Amino acid sequence: MKKIRVLILTIIIIVSFHSISFSLLSDHDFSTENDGVFKNITMSSGLSQSSIESVLVDTKGRIWIGTQDGLNRYNGDSFIYYKHNFKDNTSISNNTIKQLFEDSEGTIWVGTMNGGIDLYNTKNDNFDKLIIKDAYGKIITDIRDIKEDSNKRIVIATNKGIYIYDLIKNQFLDNNVLDKIGIEKLLIDNENKIWAATEKGFFSISLNKSNSISIYNYSKNEFKNIIKCKDNFFLVQEGNTNLLLFNTETKQFQNFELFKNTNMDTISAIHKDTIGQIWIGTFNNGIYNIDISSKKIKHYIHSPEDEHSLSKNDVRVIYEDSRNQIWIGTNTNGVSIYSYRNQKFHVVKNNIYNKFSLLDNTIRGFYYDKKNNYLWVASSKGVSRWDESIKGYIHYSENLGNFPDKQAGKVRGMFASNDGRLFVFSWNGISIYDSKLDKFIEYTSKSKLPIPSSAWIALYIDKDGYEYIGSKQGVLIKSPIDKNYKLYTQNDGLVSNFVMRFFEDNKNRVWFGTDHGISIFDKKTKKIINISKDSKIKLNTDFIFSFYENKDYYWLGSRGDGIFRVSKDLKSFKNYTEKDGLPNGTAYSILPSTDGTLYISSNKGIYSFNPITEKIHSYNYMDGIQNLEFNNYAYWQSKDGTIFMGGISGFNYFHPDNIKMESISSKVIINKVMIKGLKENFANSSKVNNIYDYKHRDILFGFYSLDIITDSKTKYKYVLEGYSKEWSKAISSKQVRYTNLPSGNYIFKVIATDSNSNWNSIETTFAFTIDKAPWETWWAIGIYIVIFLLVILLIIKIINERTIRIKKQNELLEAIVDMRTAELIKANKKLEIEATIDKLTHLYNRRKIQNILEDEIVRKNRYEKPLSILICDIDFFKKVNDTYGHNVGDEVLEEVALAMKNSTRETDFVGRWGGEEFIIVAVETNLETSRILSERIRENVENTVINGDISITISIGVVECFEDEDSKSVVYRADKNLYRAKKNGRNRVVSG
Repeated sequence: MKKIRVLILTIIIIVSFHSISFSLLSDHDFSTENDGVFKNITMSSGLSQSSIESVLVDTKGRIWIGTQDGLNRYNGDSFIYYKHNFKDNTSISNNTIKQLFEDSEGTIWVGTMNGGIDLYNTKNDNFDKLIIKDAYGKIITDIRDIKEDSNKRIVIATNKGIYIYDLIKNQFLDNNVLDKIGIEKLLIDNENKIWAATEKGFFSISLNKSNSISIYNYSKNEFKNIIKCKDNFFLVQEGNTNLLLFNTETKQFQNFELFKNTNMDTISAIHKDTIGQIWIGTFNNGIYNIDISSKKIKHYIHSPEDEHSLSKNDVRVIYEDSRNQIWIGTNTNGVSIYSYRNQKFHVVKNNIYNKFSLLDNTIRGFYYDKKNNYLWVASSKGVSRWDESIKGYIHYSENLGNFPDKQAGKVRGMFASNDGRLFVFSWNGISIYDSKLDKFIEYTSKSKLPIPSSAWIALYIDKDGYEYIGSKQGVLIKSPIDKNYKLYTQNDGLVSNFVMRFFEDNKNRVWFGTDHGISIFDKKTKKIINISKDSKIKLNTDFIFSFYENKDYYWLGSRGDGIFRVSKDLKSFKNYTEKDGLPNGTAYSILPSTDGTLYISSNKGIYSFNPITEKIHSYNYMDGIQNLEFNNYAYWQSKDGTIFMGGISGFNYFHPDNIKMESISSKVIINKVMIKGLKENFANSSKVNNIYDYKHRDILFGFYSLDIITDSKTKYKYVLEGYSKEWSKAISSKQVRYTNLPSGNYIFKVIATDSNSNWNSIETTFAFTIDKAPWETWWAIGIYIVIFLLVILLIIKIINERTIRIKKQNELLEAIVDMRTAELIKANKKLEIEATIDKLTHLYNRRKIQNILEDEIVRKNRYEKPLSILICDIDFFKKVNDTYGHNVGDEVLEEVALAMKNSTRETDFVGRWGGEEFIIVAVETNLETSRILSERIRENVENTVINGDISITISIGVVECFEDEDSKSVVYRADKNLYRAKKNGRNRVVSG
């Protein structure tokens, strides 16, 4: 039995261990507050006023923001304002917009303070009044909440009770409910029962189809708000400072236990979002997010140093749109927007108002002690240690006396050895954590060393226990066997004495990062391999900030020169830079995910890099990163794969497997369709096809994405079918104008990129037709054709009569002129040929080719184009004449001329210079190309056989025309080269 009990206990321990191990480090909370980022819309963004009372994103995608100074309509970039104008009864009734609501028919209800209710008129872009009167005929103007039940009845909470409007009958019910009681908030359950939080109690109101009413009061205390919490439970706000759960089955209140774990005092707003989490806004302590299932509580507050924190700690309203973005309206600083799906990274920052937050935001290193559940964070001023018991950080700094004075403010990094020692290195030495004293003390050596400990700037202990200390004077290496340090410098083969960091590869070699490349140290052979700009193994960078080794390659991250993929034999390198799509050239860290994707921190956020596909995905502020700028040394990865990356505004931690890369399609809204000459915005039209007359051919389209948080990364493409088939990218503006469109049918389409920067397949469209002008109709065209034909017939008749009359007179004259003209042309042509063409060779004669040469020299100088001259002479031509006679000599001249003509381009000019000499003017041809041309001519002549047995060769002198050189000079130089060709043995080309 004892053995069985031991076996069972062992199994329980193993199971317990494995259940614990499945919990990733990334699931832990290491943030005291503000684990997330917000996009803030304030008056500097264009809001009409900074205190937000209400928010609505309607089914058409219009974003409405109610302030204390008017209603704002927002499109992601700009605003349209609606304000009260006492001279215009279609303007909004009051500038304090307390409620915004869209009913089942798409009508926007605007509840104001002291102005009653306005209904937005989409077509006219103004407002219709809805008057509410009490039993005494007095107008009710203070609107506090608006809801709708499934029977199309609008329930309106006011300061004087509840009023119910029937959408089907377009009228109010005869009697109001809870008359003269100030109603704060309403909730309508699945059975159409109305629940009301009021100043005089918590009520339920049953309203049947015949509109008979029954009321029950469950408490006479003051209640401010009510939301559905979970099955059979409401979360209700009692007064300003308490939250209770109300059981709808037992009709009993009970304490909301999770509320006790917060520091809330004055509650201002509550909301349950789509994923079931509770948001609680306060008037002076920001907003809380409570996960009921896990009981985790997150706290978000305004941080003056963080533009992506909650815009203000005073929260007035919480609203969730159809894209699951949480809109948080604040008092005096606009609205903050939060999105779960965009929070891909945990973020931890210093909060100057919380003594248990990080010591400071300039992060320099990490280490997680799993045994004690300590997260150690090195920062510029010292070290922070996460303490689970206080849900905050213990500090080690100069001011507290538990961190070396001379190292505080100059911390560079952190290192934890395999034996559990924790080191922090700085520009002024290295410190080590003393667990007994609970402080960091200076790390020194008992023996005298060539480099004092105050000059140590980096430390690493490898898998075999060898200790490496970097400095500006070389590296100290201590063997675990003899415990003695040995100094290695450039004299020992290091690429530089300034050793700043260390990496260890799978061969147990240690890579030294210096200010001039890398030295790889093999402790077995004591050999050093250098990789730098100047070494045998070239690396086009000086500073290496990060190192990662996978199965096939080493990966190096540089300062400004991108990332390098290095083969294991160190013989091949591939450099990825910003030209290849990297968002930034600096890679502070390279850390892998389980699928091999690399995550890299830079000076432009975090990005992932797939080594196989080379696909890059960037993450910026709205994904939850601490800042675009990250830091050197500030990275670490736990054994379970959780990645920590630090920068200048705190740090991020995440598990790559938890960064979901599913594509979430952007919802694009066409918010503007403006026709030149018309005031109406036709984007609000509900028509399937909009028809405009022929006078309105100029149309402007505006569009935006409902994903407001990621809108800065969203790209757009559009096409107007019927006008073009090509999609165009919107470059700098989210609008496009078409002018002078022809009559016809059109569909404007726009798409956007999704959450992974891929183009959506979902199109937002607007169809319209431009009617034909009267003169474009079929009957008008018919009349035009008849008139045209009649005019043509008349013209033909007149022309025919005149033609017959003149024809006979012209026939005789034309015959005479034709005869004389033919004779003249023949004579002129003969004269022209005799004046310009050599009679024997049919090439240009000397006079003509001389004129051509001079013209081409002028053109060459004007347009700065190259020009070359070739002078050719038939070798031993006199011998041919003497041997075969002049007739054969003439035949040789003709064949050589033909070979030259066939060897040149149509743009070149070939002429007979005299006797057996020829000249070629090669236009737009430099000396090298001319030499190639000359060789081709020489070979073609050499291959020409005359009368079956006579072979001929030629010599050629080639020159390129100098700038401003005249024809006489260039011919002289070409002649000299010809002479050299003759002298050097003939049948050759001489250039120069």
